Amino acid sequence: MNLVTADNFKLFNKEGKGNILIGSWCLNNEEIKKNFNKDKDIIANYHWDQKEKISKDVTYIEKIYKYFLDKLTHNLNEFHKTNYNSKTWEILIGLWLKYYISFLFDRWEQTSIVLEKFKIQEAKFVKFNEERFITSNSFDYRYMILHSNWNHWVISKIIESKKKFNFSYINDETQLKKKPHITKEEKKSFLMLFSRFFSKLVFKQKLVIASLYLPTIYKIGLLLKYNKFILKLDFDKKFKRNIDINSRKKIFNDIKGIDEFTNFASSLIYLNFPCSYFENFELLNTEIEKSILPKKPKIIFTSIEHVYNDFFQLYCIKKKREGAKLIVFQHGAHFNKKFSLGDDLEADVADKFLTWGTSPKPNKTIPLFMPTVIKKKVNKSFLSSGLLIAHSSLPVFPGNYDSSPRYYSDIISYNEKIYKLIDNIDKKILLSSSVKVNKSIAEEHRIFWPINSLKEKFPKLNLISPNEPMWKTSRKYKIVVETHNSTGFLEAMYLNIPVILLIDPKADQFKSEYDQYYEDLKEVNILQYDGEKTAKFINSIYDNPSKWWFEKKTQKIRENFCSKFAVNKKNPYKEMISTLNNILISN
Repeated sequence: MNLVTADNFKLFNKEGKGNILIGSWCLNNEEIKKNFNKDKDIIANYHWDQKEKISKDVTYIEKIYKYFLDKLTHNLNEFHKTNYNSKTWEILIGLWLKYYISFLFDRWEQTSIVLEKFKIQEAKFVKFNEERFITSNSFDYRYMILHSNWNHWVISKIIESKKKFNFSYINDETQLKKKPHITKEEKKSFLMLFSRFFSKLVFKQKLVIASLYLPTIYKIGLLLKYNKFILKLDFDKKFKRNIDINSRKKIFNDIKGIDEFTNFASSLIYLNFPCSYFENFELLNTEIEKSILPKKPKIIFTSIEHVYNDFFQLYCIKKKREGAKLIVFQHGAHFNKKFSLGDDLEADVADKFLTWGTSPKPNKTIPLFMPTVIKKKVNKSFLSSGLLIAHSSLPVFPGNYDSSPRYYSDIISYNEKIYKLIDNIDKKILLSSSVKVNKSIAEEHRIFWPINSLKEKFPKLNLISPNEPMWKTSRKYKIVVETHNSTGFLEAMYLNIPVILLIDPKADQFKSEYDQYYEDLKEVNILQYDGEKTAKFINSIYDNPSKWWFEKKTQKIRENFCSKFAVNKKNPYKEMISTLNNILISN
């Protein structure tokens, strides 16, 4: 049989004994979908559909992560002539390494199981210039590994290493639409000139704020209290790719694995390691030294910059070694999920991790409050009507080992659940309802068919894509339906907006210690698992949803849930200042 490893019709064989599609994501191609013959073509089951397998594999991935972190620490110190320990390097390369190992292992397992289960006789692979997979920075890397070319290339390398059957190469490389690797020029703007004029004042700032999810008035208050000075700092520094392939091979290819998979993973590090950690490392260091950034901050405070910005991460390394504390404020609703790549790492690399209510690591985490909707109120319009339904565009290829919908088959199931909801909602209710879609995410992942399918199946349905959070848009609607255990759901609960969470229990799984909170939500119909039953419930309460929502039991359960996951404080600013002062004292 012929093995199809990507959503590329040129890899599909219309003749012969049939095709094995290595995963359902190969159907993200209209020609493959049209020519797929159920009598002779097969879609391989996805190995992590066995949820119990994930627990065992995540344990293995964590073990391998630590092994490679130690090896890379040694080799990078040797190359860069530094003496950073593994905890320091983890701030810079930790999240990249988590993505690299987990994504690679996922593809390795899927391919290995397919090769063992089926008698594969042939396959075609696209011949790539492999250096194209070396990205400028870690942000571009995380974008790239969710797209077809990288996945096809990695699977072809796995098959090549196993030498199970003969295969051929074809020249059909499509242009990978990545973020451009462009160095931003430093413009002599008024703000820059202003910054340079007051550079001595900037250098002495005690508090650094970057991409912090707090109300503007809170951030201004913090800057005035600790710095006596307000200025937005520039951490947006990126450099073009500058590949030294020989040095890469020399430094990375002597890393040996401990089994078949780790030997394979070792062999590809040199083609997956971002330039910002290697060739451009000194450029980033130099940029930090000459930049107008605080020289000896006491606290570096962020919500997201430590995840996406290599320049910021390196700045944190340098300043932490000089005594600064890195404080991270929770930025998403994923800390209650059973599995979520990077959650523990975020808490580990921070000196203190401020949460919206949970405290998974007592020595590191400090439960505070939900910052995104502090002191906000949603006053429903007198004419509010219909439903506001959230719809997400998910990546086709398997994403993080996350307890949420994460690949093509999950997308199918996710959309079917929404279809059943819409199909069974009273038609009068639908007339004033809207589905909020995220077109920018759809464009980023190049997956348009879920939105197009909604349009085709429900041509009269109102699809909207406002540039604002769900809670703001919800003013016009009677009930919100969230379809992910997301920030949007937590914000609605915090703001006491009538909301229903419609999810797939197989995909959206929670940590066992939080089961009772979600069982309680189910008891009062806030949590739902079936689209048709959800529609029937909405139809029954639609005329007066407040009667259900503000019923004593429903409100008690909502408040108890928020006390754990979306805390509201009487004086959040005062509590935050107290927390920062305590951190400064301990410093």
